[in-house]
Amino acid sequence: MPFVPGPSYSSIRSGAPNPDDFIRRPYFDAIHDFEARGYAVHEVPIEEQCRKHTDDPRKGKNMWVLGLLCALYDLDDTPVKDGIARRFAKKGDAVVKKNLDLLEDGYRWGLDNLDQRFSVPTAKSTEPMVVMNGNQAMALGPHGGGDRSLLHVSHHASHIGVPFPRGESGAGGRVRPSG
Repeated sequence: MPFVPGPSYSSIRSGAPNPDDFIRRPYFDAIHDFEARGYAVHEVPIEEQCRKHTDDPRKGKNMWVLGLLCALYDLDDTPVKDGIARRFAKKGDAVVKKNLDLLEDGYRWGLDNLDQRFSVPTAKSTEPMVVMNGNQAMALGPHGGGDRSLLHVSHHASHIGVPFPRGESGAGGRVRPSG
């Protein structure tokens, strides 16, 4: 089913939000390509929707899209709301409320505007799991590989312009933390 733009999509369809032709043209071409292949294209007015809750939509897009994804994948948003309340509790009630409002708005928009939803059943894992962010995973990667892995990372980091603190090198090429 081809996408039929409504009034709120006209500026997105024409690319008006981004004056850079380097970005606008490939986007416009991709939309036409998807439609020509028979894909249903749903342009989502994320920035417009986030502006209802914040002056800087860049600070709200992730929460709004998280709500949209909960709707798209037919997920109960209650555990997500609980997690947001815990995560932002130290920042105060106003920050918690803003993030919950963004999540709820994305969720409502998804329910009201997307015809199709996906249900992915959850399965309990019998294996122990670790939850970490990307920085933690990057820090633990070389640790799991031992000294050789750390030396490999330090050697290649300089070739791609990544600063890598080097400790004193001792016997066997082991890296010792300085200090």
